[in-house]
Amino acid sequence: MDEPLNMISEEFRKWLIEVIYKEQHYFTVWGSDRTDNYNDKWLVDEMDGMMFFRDVTELRSRLMSDTYFFDNENLKKWISHPDWEAIPNNLLDLDLLVREDFNHLNPLLDELYILIGLIEDFAIQRDEDEMIALFRSDLFMRFKDEAANTFLWAGQDEFDKDFDFTALMKECHKLHKDLSRKISFMD
Repeated sequence: MDEPLNMISEEFRKWLIEVIYKEQHYFTVWGSDRTDNYNDKWLVDEMDGMMFFRDVTELRSRLMSDTYFFDNENLKKWISHPDWEAIPNNLLDLDLLVREDFNHLNPLLDELYILIGLIEDFAIQRDEDEMIALFRSDLFMRFKDEAANTFLWAGQDEFDKDFDFTALMKECHKLHKDLSRKISFMD
């Protein structure tokens, strides 16, 4: 049953995402904007707040009725496709940003790497200079390089044990707090 959903999401380059934020579960959409050089974007409201829905049915209804979303025509085709199902393609845990126990052996480092990349997409989408500068800082660039070498390209067997996780987690905590002002909860 997942295969048609994945094929539809791949075709339209849109994905239903389940998000954990402050231990609550929400739903949103992330995908490529075909009208804007295929830049990756989050579903945002008219004030550019990241939209989190408690219910997939409400999310779908909103996508069908409003017109201000990125790549709106393809978004509507994706969400109204006869084979579309309300099954999230991915789970993102924003609460990883406030964990304290990261070290070079933590099994969630690959999830943190993916999460940081997706939040960076949001920062670029909103043209958030401070957030973009953070993601391009030496600390985050080193983290992303280490993570890519460890998890994506198999260039090394384990994450650098000398990496400064204390500094990274301090910045991630600030990022989590900053994001709290940029989320719109759709109840």
